[in-house]
Amino acid sequence: MFPQDEKYEKRIKVENAYMDDVAIKLGIFDQRCFYNAFAEFDNQDIEASLKSENLIVKIFAVLDRRVGKRRLRIMKETIMEEPDTFQEFYAIRAKAEGLL
Repeated sequence: MFPQDEKYEKRIKVENAYMDDVAIKLGIFDQRCFYNAFAEFDNQDIEASLKSENLIVKIFAVLDRRVGKRRLRIMKETIMEEPDTFQEFYAIRAKAEGLL
């Protein structure tokens, strides 16, 4: 089901190994992954969440009100480097703030 890329073995063998764009697009993660991501997000500052390797944590962060318009404008410069799913959530938030 997963593409056999460089992350394949870790995805298969390690619990919560990669919550990346592929896993999210395929919908292949369980509730524990979601709750673990929220626990990580809830127990660290917003900057750490925005830099997290866990894509769900980053999505929680970009939707958080602690990320203001100024930060969203700054993020716009590098948004194309982010996974497609994150870009979609960024667009939702930016549109809600009247930036798009």
